[in-house]
Amino acid sequence: MGQDQLMLEYKTFNLHDMLGKSCHHIRLEGKHQLILKGDESLEIHADEDRIEQVVINLVNNAVKYAKGSKEIHIFTEVDPEFVKVSVRDFGQGISEAVIPHLFDRYYRAEHAGKSYSGLGLGLYICSEIIKKHSGKIGVNSKIGEGSTFWFTLPKKKPGKIPAVTV
Repeated sequence: MGQDQLMLEYKTFNLHDMLGKSCHHIRLEGKHQLILKGDESLEIHADEDRIEQVVINLVNNAVKYAKGSKEIHIFTEVDPEFVKVSVRDFGQGISEAVIPHLFDRYYRAEHAGKSYSGLGLGLYICSEIIKKHSGKIGVNSKIGEGSTFWFTLPKKKPGKIPAVTV
């Protein structure tokens, strides 16, 4: 997917509400408990559908790769410049050798010798969406303790370029 094909439609929306609704399919299955923590009144200016796509992908990965993790935590944090969303699982974690490649195009993780189906585009597309929003994406993980995938988005609306008067 080239950068140009990823068109963003910005609007202002309540991040907490979107996160609460986005992973309804996981709640319906009833195998995992999604725990949402953060400012319930937090509004951001971004492409809601694309950000939801990123969150669903991160939660689906937590379900797929962290089978023993009954709880998946979604946190929102705010600092003066950015909003940060984290998806934490309590699975087996990811080895340090793998982490630098997770967001590469076509990279597929192998866990305990098992290869998972899919083209390996999920995290790559997530990273493209977040970069296009001028944000950052990453992961913190410890073997045996689980993984936290996170992304940041700028808090401010993308500014209009001021007109230059000559």
